[in-house]
Amino acid sequence: MLQIGDVDNATDATTKVLEALRRTFRVEGYEFQIFVSIGIALYPNNREDPETLIKKADAAMYRVKASGKDNFQFASIVDWRNHALTADAH
Repeated sequence: MLQIGDVDNATDATTKVLEALRRTFRVEGYEFQIFVSIGIALYPNNREDPETLIKKADAAMYRVKASGKDNFQFASIVDWRNHALTADAH
């Protein structure tokens, strides 16, 4: 896991990653674009063990995918609870 520190640093780092991946790549005459969905959970903000932080980031990533992809979101308690309830229902 990357150690960033705070929301502003995480936002800056993630924005740079998205910008780098949004460029069109050319390989043997073909053009490719990469679209990513990134979920972020911060320690100590979420004050959880690594496994739970990953689950919260995963829930945030799925929220990005549901809203159109190619972006990022931070985990929140509300999203985590909704994701857990949805996962338990399946």
